[in-house]
Amino acid sequence: MNNDITARRLAEDALREADRNKDRFLAMLAHELRNPLGAMLSSIALLNRTEDNEAASRARGVIERQLAHLARLVDDLLDVERLVRGTIELKKTRAELSGPSTRRWKPADR
Repeated sequence: MNNDITARRLAEDALREADRNKDRFLAMLAHELRNPLGAMLSSIALLNRTEDNEAASRARGVIERQLAHLARLVDDLLDVERLVRGTIELKKTRAELSGPSTRRWKPADR
């Protein structure tokens, strides 16, 4: 019986350590992805100031939208890391779900 309890505790400790490792990995991944995103977004902003043909303009638009989407995903990863560390808290609020959506979706250019 004592061996069963010890084995269970060891297994639980291993799971907790694996969970901490996952959280550290996600935090590191988010930070590593975030750094080049800033440079790319700034470069797109500079490109948008130049005059160019319509195809290049469309391509810049696609890149800009996709980079913004990727930046939001990385920000979400960083928020998860902050939640896990306890540096931010979620607050429950009532949300109205009926009526028109406040978020507008735009299809990607192809």
